[in-house]
Amino acid sequence: MLPVGTELPISEITDYDSMERLIQRFNLETTRLNLGPIIDVELVSIRDALAHGRVAANAKDPTSTMRLLKFSKPFHGRVRITLSEPLNYEWLTQTISRVEATIRVVHSAYLKIAQSASNTP
Repeated sequence: MLPVGTELPISEITDYDSMERLIQRFNLETTRLNLGPIIDVELVSIRDALAHGRVAANAKDPTSTMRLLKFSKPFHGRVRITLSEPLNYEWLTQTISRVEATIRVVHSAYLKIAQSASNTP
């Protein structure tokens, strides 16, 4: 394992682009090289909401489902709700399935690139 403080060259792994930009680049290359499905950019909003959103509950009904909320940047003292999802088993399992499917898409594209590279003299 590499210790903290190790310096590395910039590469596909160490690139400092945002997740959204990385997905856009992946999708462009996947389409250009005909490597298969692209990644759903909506996963960025889910990741952002999990990292920076808020969990809300109905104080008058403690048995109601909590919600994951994400808000826009403030504009003139107001914000918009940009994501509102129920924090229930169905949503969580669907989201996990989407992430797992996306990992398979990336892995499949990687295997195609690796196979192509190994066939190149």
